[in-house]
Amino acid sequence: MVSATTILGMLPLITDPMYSSLALVVLAGLTVGTIITLILLPIFYALLFCVKTPVQKINNA
Repeated sequence: MVSATTILGMLPLITDPMYSSLALVVLAGLTVGTIITLILLPIFYALLFCVKTPVQKINNA
């Protein structure tokens, strides 16, 4: 949530000639860091520690 607000807050600075490069670097860094944290790290954790999906039991009544 904090990353999203910072990314959205930096968007108006892209058009500013003085701060455009800073805004782009912050935007790119936060975007890549968020993607790594939310997508790649859980995948690597599941692969390294052999996490298996739970098996659902079927009740025969």
